[in-house]
Amino acid sequence: MKTPEECFKIANEYFENAKEILNEIEVKNDRYSNIKKVQKACGLMWLAVLSAIDGYLMKRGVKYENLPKTTDAYWGILKKYLVHNGKIIDAFDTVWDVIHSYGYYNGGNDARIIKIGVKEAKFIIEKLSIKDKNKGGDND
Repeated sequence: MKTPEECFKIANEYFENAKEILNEIEVKNDRYSNIKKVQKACGLMWLAVLSAIDGYLMKRGVKYENLPKTTDAYWGILKKYLVHNGKIIDAFDTVWDVIHSYGYYNGGNDARIIKIGVKEAKFIIEKLSIKDKNKGGDND
C-alpha cells in the first residue's frame, strides 16, 4: 500500500522521466521522430498525473483500496473532491485528450500538441502537491 507522500514522489519521478525521454527525441518540422518513445513518455506522464491525484485523494481520506481504477472513476471522483476547481478538471481533460489519447494511445507526434499536455500535467501535479502541503485552497 502506498502513502500519499509516495504517490507524490512517484508522480514527480514519472513526470521528470517522461520529460527526459521527450527531450531526447529529435524534432523535425515540429514532429517527434520516434513515435515509440513519445508513447513511452506519454504513458509515464499519464501515470504521473494519476499518481498525483491518488496522493491528493488519499490526503482527503480516500482509502488506498478505494482509489479510482478507471478513467471514468477518476472523472467522477475529481468532480466530487475538486468541485470548485474547474482549472484542474479542465487540465485533466486536456491531459487525457493530449497525453493519454493522442500521444500514448494514438501515437501522435506533433511536439506542439504534446507540449500543451505536458504543461497541463505539470500544472496538475504541482497544484495537487501544493494543496497537499497547504491543506486547503480548493478554489484556485
